Amino acid sequence: TRNARHLQSVVQHGTPLKWGNLVRVEYERLRRKVRVDGHPYLLIIDPCNFCNLRCPLCPTGLNDLGREQSMMSFEHFKHYFEPHRPYLFETYLHNWGESMINKEVFRMIDHAQRSDVGTNLSSNLVIASSEDLDNLIDSGLEYLVVSLDGASSESYLKYRIRGDFERVVDNMAELIRRRNARGKKTPVVEWQFIV
Repeated sequence: TRNARHLQSVVQHGTPLKWGNLVRVEYERLRRKVRVDGHPYLLIIDPCNFCNLRCPLCPTGLNDLGREQSMMSFEHFKHYFEPHRPYLFETYLHNWGESMINKEVFRMIDHAQRSDVGTNLSSNLVIASSEDLDNLIDSGLEYLVVSLDGASSESYLKYRIRGDFERVVDNMAELIRRRNARGKKTPVVEWQFIV
C-alpha cells in the first residue's frame, strides 16, 4: 500500500532531525495551525511540464496548463531542493510532465539519493531509451510509477493518445530484467492504470 511505501522511506531515510520535524508538522496539522514552524518532509519537483502524449483529461497533453512550458535545470533543482534537504524523506520528480524528456532528471535523482532522500518518478515509458533504463537503475531511483492505462493495446490507446502499448510493456519488462540481473531491488515498479 501507499502508506507502507511512505513508512519505508521514513524508516530508511530517517534521522532524529527528520523524525522530530515530522512529529512537529503532523502536530501542527492536527492543531490546524495557520503559521507553522515545521518544514516540508515531502517535496514535489517537476523536471519539466512537457509531454509526448495527448491524453484527453490532461492539461499538459492538451497544452492547456495556462503557463509557459519549460525544462528545469539541475542548478534550479538544487536551488529548490537544498533548503529542504535536511528534513526530507522523499522527493517526487514528476507532476505535470513526462519527466524523462528532461535528461537532467537522472542527475536530480542521483543528487537526492546521495543526500539520503528517497526518490519517486512517474513515467509513461514511451520515449525511454535503453540508456534511460540503465540510468533509472544507476541513479538509485527507488520507486517508479509506470502510467500504463490499460491491459491491452486497444484499451490503452483509448486514453494514452500517441502512446505505444507494446513499447511501454517491453520497456517495463526490460527495466525489471536489468534491475534483477544486477541483483537490485530498486526501482520498485508500480503499474498504474485507469479502470
